[in-house]
Amino acid sequence: METRRAKWGGILSIVAGVVGIIGGIVMSVFLSGLISTFDLPLPGTLFAIPAIVLGVIAIIGGVFAMRRKSWVFALVGAILSVVASAVFGPTIIIGILAVVFIAMAKREFA
Repeated sequence: METRRAKWGGILSIVAGVVGIIGGIVMSVFLSGLISTFDLPLPGTLFAIPAIVLGVIAIIGGVFAMRRKSWVFALVGAILSVVASAVFGPTIIIGILAVVFIAMAKREFA
């Protein structure tokens, strides 16, 4: 039986991944300016790269969920979307809902 849980989980995972990428870019720009202002020896992108990478993996996992291909990879992408979307605080709810929907849709995957 096919429901819309996998589709909604994939959509939410993609949205959370995009939020993570945008948050990583914003963090990179902000930290680069802050670090250059105070002459700190750390590069600004050092903290932003993990958020961007996790966001990309969350988007790929969301695509897998929408196509109902690999449940494991879709679930991993949804879990990483929680971490990626945590950059903006309250948007973590989107990632949590993605995990719930994909976990409930396990039977729909090939």
